[in-house]
Amino acid sequence: IIMKVLVCTLFPACIHALISPQRGWGRYSTSTIRASIMPPHPANPTAQDTTNTIEDPPIIHFNSAGSSPMPPRVLSAVTSHLYLEASLGGYLAEERASDRLRAVYASCAELVNASDVSEIALVESATVAWTRAFYSIAESTASTAVGPGDVIICSEMEYAANLVAMREVAARRGATVVACPSTTAGTVDVAAFRSLLASLGDA
Repeated sequence: IIMKVLVCTLFPACIHALISPQRGWGRYSTSTIRASIMPPHPANPTAQDTTNTIEDPPIIHFNSAGSSPMPPRVLSAVTSHLYLEASLGGYLAEERASDRLRAVYASCAELVNASDVSEIALVESATVAWTRAFYSIAESTASTAVGPGDVIICSEMEYAANLVAMREVAARRGATVVACPSTTAGTVDVAAFRSLLASLGDA
């Protein structure tokens, strides 16, 4: 979906030029579409291509969080698949890429030493990953499930989306969300955290 929105947003002129009621993408080769809608991209990026090299001199970003620039290897993979979708359509392009998609799960399983690829879940963002993991633990049928009288401890600097999930679960299951104080540097105050745990234990 993201890829299709990107194409329609960035390349309206090419869509008008290449498509008419009498013609479709089928009469154009991938190379023709590529030349019409995108500048050349690295053909064979190496494993060492991990920095943004479009700027001269290269820019190294430390403050981009989830929006850091793509390394050339990622940019090449994304644009190559966009070209494939433009030529074949989304469904056939996905079928062509199925082996590579499955290989990603195998690579991730190897990286974290998972016993099977079924233990790996890939989602669209870290926020989605965190909230899914949180809900699966907090609302399970095991002893980890949140219940009446329970306390969920978070940081004063907690990410907003995480806090929304905590408060939503707490409201539905009769629990309470408590923020642990931070130090002047913005990190969790470990001493305050210990005191908070002790007070909850006494309660």
